[in-house]
Amino acid sequence: IGFKNLVNHPLATLKALLGKGKVGIPVYEVYEGERYELKFYGNKFFSENYLYSLLDINTVGIDILILENLKKRIEEEYKKKGFFDVSVEYELKNNKVVIRIREGKRYKAKVFLNSKEIEIPYDEDRIQDLINEEIEYLKKLGYATVTYEVKQVVDKEKKYVKVYVKINRGMRYILWRFSIESELFKDLNKKISYKFPKVLDYKTLDEIYRKINKRLKEKGYFDAKVLTDISMKKVRDAILMFYRVKVIPGKRYEYGDTLIYGLEKTNLREAKYVIEKEKYFSKEVEERIVLNAMESGIFKSLRLENYVDRKNKKVHRLVYFQEKKRGVIGLSAGFNTFEGFKFTAELSLRNLLGIGLINTNFFSISEKYKLYRVNFKDNFLFSRRFFGETSLFKDYEQHDTYELFTKGFSLSLGYRLKPLTFIGISFSNFEGKTIGSEEDKGTYRKFGLVFSVREKFRVSLFKVYGHRNYSKVELEGKVKKDFLKKFGSRMKVAYGYTTRKSPIFERFFLGGYKRMKGYTYESIGSPPGGRQMLYLSPEVYYVFKKDLEFITFLELGKVANRFSELFKNMKKDFGLSVGFRSPVGLIRGDVAYPLEDFKVKPSRLKFYLSVEFFF
Repeated sequence: IGFKNLVNHPLATLKALLGKGKVGIPVYEVYEGERYELKFYGNKFFSENYLYSLLDINTVGIDILILENLKKRIEEEYKKKGFFDVSVEYELKNNKVVIRIREGKRYKAKVFLNSKEIEIPYDEDRIQDLINEEIEYLKKLGYATVTYEVKQVVDKEKKYVKVYVKINRGMRYILWRFSIESELFKDLNKKISYKFPKVLDYKTLDEIYRKINKRLKEKGYFDAKVLTDISMKKVRDAILMFYRVKVIPGKRYEYGDTLIYGLEKTNLREAKYVIEKEKYFSKEVEERIVLNAMESGIFKSLRLENYVDRKNKKVHRLVYFQEKKRGVIGLSAGFNTFEGFKFTAELSLRNLLGIGLINTNFFSISEKYKLYRVNFKDNFLFSRRFFGETSLFKDYEQHDTYELFTKGFSLSLGYRLKPLTFIGISFSNFEGKTIGSEEDKGTYRKFGLVFSVREKFRVSLFKVYGHRNYSKVELEGKVKKDFLKKFGSRMKVAYGYTTRKSPIFERFFLGGYKRMKGYTYESIGSPPGGRQMLYLSPEVYYVFKKDLEFITFLELGKVANRFSELFKNMKKDFGLSVGFRSPVGLIRGDVAYPLEDFKVKPSRLKFYLSVEFFF
């Protein structure tokens, strides 16, 4: 009876099992019919398997009509390939079918196509491919309504076919201008102006319209209308098309209610610092919320769900937070080309008191460093704009020509001017001791002012009092430009200046994985270091996939005491990299070579694996 019947028809099945019902069992009888043997003789151009495929197998048996149809199909296939004299005979005796084929000689063809004469063995498929190639070429030139006619003259005596292809180009359609009449699309208008004029391309038009509709929704114009006026002008065999797009944005949707859930230990006020709210809905605000959640350091994930209220022209939000674990112990060991073997231990206590306060206790030791840190920070210090940090530290650093011992504390306070722009002040009080090329020991009070635009620009100003009084300035800049879809370029610039009384650990060196990769660590400027530093690095990259890129770079750098000396005999190196774009920065593997002379020595190659953090 079957389990399936028991599930689908429980009552009927139960009756059948108890003998109170009846069960119908289907019985199938198969009539095999007669078996036929099919054999081909004389075929050279087509294989037997291909000829078998021409037979209609959806029949009960084989009769004269079936064989006549098979004969016709075989002759048609041969004639398509230029065998115009082919003859096919068949013989049916008992259950055996014999097909005899006389192929004859294959005809040649001369194809007359757009002033071109092409000689090939006659082949209808190949001739059609030639026609299609010509049509595709003309369509790329803008002839969107191309048609064609084919006329054939068969000379059976010479075994030759003349194929005359008449191409009717029609009119050439050119997209001459595309303009969007709206203040919302000034930048898009400028970008697309470089694409025109061009031949009619619906893919490009679809892409532009998708961008228009996408931006309108991202700005909160959910009821916008996009109207298009197309005017045409005939010039010789071309029709010039002028697209004028008028955007009626309608009313811009405002933010409505916000529902927050998922908080367990976090104060609701801290979550509100993360959630930015302006009057009008926009994608930029949504992106800032995600960025704030990442920067807070206390949330593992954030999910935003927007509900569009078309009646009241509002966007209501549902925000789900997932908190990070409050206590984390981390142990790690590894090796890199710069520090050698490295061991790190860390104890982090997050979201203390539910106000976003994070405590990090950190210890790290390698062949070049020994670091002790006790750190407290709040990335949203009682507001959405302020953030602060305080640290107790005791460090040891091994440099190329000296060793540095420091211990003390530091305080910093920052203010977000914009989502990716901040200004900050800092103070640190520490004891510094150096041995090696410069032996010194003293206590310093360091005041700092920092202005930063993420991934673009950073300037740091420091004034130091104590054992030595000195000042220091550092500038960093990066310009990025994409071109040709998968290609792009970056230009990195850095400059540093410090006054004469600065200690060796505040002076400048180049060389190593950060800057001037073709040279050993801090070899440029060694041993005393320089009071001024200049660094330039142009890069060109190719994006393999979404986040993987191949990079070629050139670096120029110099350390000196005077500005005029920075441009004389600058050190240079060249390198190749493979980089992966991650949320914290570019993870890259580099190989670099110094360009001191034209002698090639493999021993000069330098290899690095590093993370290029966002500054």
